[in-house]
Amino acid sequence: PVPFYLPVLSFLFIKAVGLNALFELSNIPYTFFNFAMLWPAIIGFFTMPAIYLICKELFDKKTGIIAAFLVATTPAFITRTSAGLFEKECIAGVFMILAVYFFITAYRRSSWKHAILGGINMAILHLTWGGVQYFFLLFATFALIMLLLNRFSINLLKAYSGTVLIGLVFVHLFTPLQDIFSATSK
Repeated sequence: PVPFYLPVLSFLFIKAVGLNALFELSNIPYTFFNFAMLWPAIIGFFTMPAIYLICKELFDKKTGIIAAFLVATTPAFITRTSAGLFEKECIAGVFMILAVYFFITAYRRSSWKHAILGGINMAILHLTWGGVQYFFLLFATFALIMLLLNRFSINLLKAYSGTVLIGLVFVHLFTPLQDIFSATSK
C-alpha cells in the first residue's frame, strides 16, 4: 500500500503556497472537486515537454515535436489525462517519462546530477504508481544487456546506480521499509 496520495498532497501544497489564486482569477472556486477535475489535464500537459526532451536527446528537435504531438493525440493518453479522471495514471506518466529521460542523459553525458534526478523521479513514481517495478526491471535489463555485450562503461555505472539506487534510497526515506516488489509477491 502506498502511504501517500500525491494528488491530494498537491491540492494541499497549492493551497499552502497560495497558487490557488490562479483558480480564483478565472472565477473558479478552489475546491477539491474543481481541482480534481482539472488536475489530470494539467499534469497531462507536462508530459509533452518530457516526451519532447527524450526524442530530442535521442534523435533531433523535429522528432521530439512529432513524438509529443503523437502522444498528445493518442487515445490511450487522452483517456488517462482528460479532465475528471482523478487517478494516479496521469501523474505516473510524467514521472516515468522523466525518469527515462534522466537515465538516458545520465548515460550519454556521464552525469551524476542527471542520475540523481532520475532517481528522484523513480522515487516519486514509486509513491504514485504500483507498476514502478517494471521500470526498475527495465533499467536492470538494459544494464545486463550492456554487460553481456561487453559494453560496460563508467557512464552505465553512473546512470544505473544513480537512477536505481538513489531512487530506492529516496523511496525508503519517505515510506516505511517495505519490499519494493511486494505487489507481485502476493
